[in-house]
Amino acid sequence: MKNDKSVIAAKTAWDKASALADETYGLRMEKKVFPWLTSAVKAGTMEGEGGLTLQYYTAIPEDMKGGIVFSHGYCEFFGKYHEMGALLYEAGYGIFFLEHRGHGRSGRQAASPEVVHVDDFAEYVADLKRFYDSVAVPAVPAGKRFLFAHSMGGAIGALYLEKHPDDFDRAILDAPMLAITFGGLPFPLVKAAILKARLFGQLKDPSPGAHAFDPHLPDEVPPYTDAGRNAYQFYQRVADPCYRTCCASSGWVDAAIRGMECAVRDAARIRTETLLFQMEHDTLVLPGAQEELLRKAQAVEKYLVEGAPHEPFNGDEALRARHFSLITEFFGE
Repeated sequence: MKNDKSVIAAKTAWDKASALADETYGLRMEKKVFPWLTSAVKAGTMEGEGGLTLQYYTAIPEDMKGGIVFSHGYCEFFGKYHEMGALLYEAGYGIFFLEHRGHGRSGRQAASPEVVHVDDFAEYVADLKRFYDSVAVPAVPAGKRFLFAHSMGGAIGALYLEKHPDDFDRAILDAPMLAITFGGLPFPLVKAAILKARLFGQLKDPSPGAHAFDPHLPDEVPPYTDAGRNAYQFYQRVADPCYRTCCASSGWVDAAIRGMECAVRDAARIRTETLLFQMEHDTLVLPGAQEELLRKAQAVEKYLVEGAPHEPFNGDEALRARHFSLITEFFGE
């Protein structure tokens, strides 16, 4: 994947972000991550639900312990998981990463690359099912098929496990988005804004409070977040407009509400052995809905990641290492 546009964006980003990286992270990127990206990772496209073209990436090691299908979070893309992917590959796991519709280099249903839109979360689930059947299954033996689903991807992952309970052998719901804060807006106001957008044919327009992408790296690093990793991801967005997705359409918000409600309501249908990581310092998703899912789904076990924010894989080295060990221990048992 040496001349792939995503690699070019990554190297451009690293030229700027490397100054903020500590020695351990810097050496890992130079000695492991970029060689992995250019030699082991393969890029591909597939047709998603409704004919939309979707981008995916795979990396399959020899003597593979298992294959991990990723379901990423809101406004994310493959570049956010380069380090994690390289380390999991080194540990013997195959990487199967689909960029969800409206994200990264996958097709979009909104005019602006900064706006993510979907009519229904069932579209995400249908796309992921196609990816599983056509890309993951031929490459990964039965008994070794795993799912790692973060945040929005956790909601998609829960819906997937409910609809296709026999596909994956084990799954991790990582800070799953089953209820969100809406940036502090009262829920009735959110619902009123959706109704207005529907009445005026504006469901694909940015939701109230949305903002355009700002190409200037903020001075303050988010709490519990490593500065070098934060900069690397940010500068990939600067380097490539495909990665600048930063706000939701009113239609996406409506679909998310319905999807989260369905995921919790039908949680008893989950039969896959599943670990739910609840982050102690999560300020983006609410724990109450996660607890409700846990009460309904006997196959799902909770693990509280102490000291962790919403994205522990972007934290300091100690937190990252602990989170990574939890993943590999669960999939490697």
